[in-house]
Amino acid sequence: MYKVSIQGKTFEIDEKEISDNNSLNISEISHHFYQVAAHGKNHTVIVDKIDTQQKEITLKINGEKKVLQIEEPIDVLLKNMGLDLKAMQKAEPIKAPMPGMVLKILVEPGQQIEKGQGVLILEAMKMENVLKSSAAATVKSIKVSEKSAVEKGAILVELVEMKKYFFALYFFLFCLNAKGQSNTFLYIESRNNQAFYLTIDSNRYQRHFNTLQIVPELLEGPIVVSIQLQNQPKEVYNFYITMPSASHRSFLLDKNQENQWVLFDFERNYTLHANKEQEDQELFKSFQLLQAK
Repeated sequence: MYKVSIQGKTFEIDEKEISDNNSLNISEISHHFYQVAAHGKNHTVIVDKIDTQQKEITLKINGEKKVLQIEEPIDVLLKNMGLDLKAMQKAEPIKAPMPGMVLKILVEPGQQIEKGQGVLILEAMKMENVLKSSAAATVKSIKVSEKSAVEKGAILVELVEMKKYFFALYFFLFCLNAKGQSNTFLYIESRNNQAFYLTIDSNRYQRHFNTLQIVPELLEGPIVVSIQLQNQPKEVYNFYITMPSASHRSFLLDKNQENQWVLFDFERNYTLHANKEQEDQELFKSFQLLQAK
């Protein structure tokens, strides 16, 4: 049994009961982006942030921000005993197995890494050693710099263990009668952590480069989405996209076989090329014909 607090209200969850519930239908569009059918309504859900230390999930449901606080059975038990598991838990940092020199740092703070992924290259005993993460984690901080000498046991990189509590998403929509909202938004994420700027109809959306951009409250109809890459700031890629009413468009920014930057539509399974003004409308017509068959 779990406890989830949402906007001051606390609910108890039976995870098995939720997973067996046939009234919910959830589809993963991408790593951060979900489409959920619940109570006869469709909802778009974006997992904005997962704080495993505080056991909080920040979601954007139909464009509205919601923060979920989660207590697992062990949390409830320890709290009843006067203990706080959040304060007690700490992911094991990566330490130097022997004296050596840091040749190269392969990650940066805030980066999510997979189990077995290289984090740092340490030169010791005239050999290069790639220190790897033993579990999926988020890089909390880097304690050393390249070309610096370290002693055995020195903390090199601090990690935060990643735990996903996506069952809370089911619970949220299961327990609350979420109101249907008319909100059209654009979702673009990049492959391989390629950071980019996003401009819509010549209006800058964010000042900072990011690997994921979400633009809410757009109007129905055609828009021009201009993308500038962090490593190619002088190049501008213009994509012509038609936004639907009270819904969304979701894309993956990636390179195709011709080494061109393109937008792949997650839901319609077709690719948009830069500077092709009518391409989205033409491909959507073909998509509709296929759907009708």
